[in-house]
Amino acid sequence: MSLPAQILGDIASSLLPGSGPVFERLASKTQEEWVRNRSLALAVAERVSGLSREELAERIAEDPRLIPLLTRLAFTAGMTGRDELLKTLGAAFGHAVAAPESIDACEAVLTGAATLQPYDVSVLRAMGGEPVLSGAETDESRTTKIVAVEVRLSASAVDASLARLNAAGFVTVFHGVFGGGSSYAVNEIGTVLVDLLATLGEPQQQ
Repeated sequence: MSLPAQILGDIASSLLPGSGPVFERLASKTQEEWVRNRSLALAVAERVSGLSREELAERIAEDPRLIPLLTRLAFTAGMTGRDELLKTLGAAFGHAVAAPESIDACEAVLTGAATLQPYDVSVLRAMGGEPVLSGAETDESRTTKIVAVEVRLSASAVDASLARLNAAGFVTVFHGVFGGGSSYAVNEIGTVLVDLLATLGEPQQQ
């Protein structure tokens, strides 16, 4: 029995003792969703890598470093139904397969992307290559207020987004600049994520 089926079995038995048919329906629906999510992510991985499903399997067999990434991809895909996130995860895995030198960066994308809110990527893209200042005002720097207007969010929402992007490893923060403010800049991993999304042609609102 698969892990999701076991979990659903525990839930069903605790709520409805003896409810075999209920459990079977829950397990079947969950398994279908897991298969759909993994299939979508792997289809994107095929497109980004330029390989068939069989060729992907061969590359994974040849490079054991890809196995933890595949495991993370499969697990995260089972935990989300957000198509835009599944595509991002698939793109990261496909890029890692096609360019083994990028495995570490793609693993960081796989780990961090699952923690983001849908609009965080819009903020990341809007930052571009210029640092964004939070908590202070200056005539010479982009601020969270400017980015907020561009992505149609409140300045406080952008501040929260920058904090999540930093925690997920996509931006680097420098505190105590410009009179006590904080400066956020897209780092290497963030650039990888933005480039992957550009490859997919994803819209600004993720």
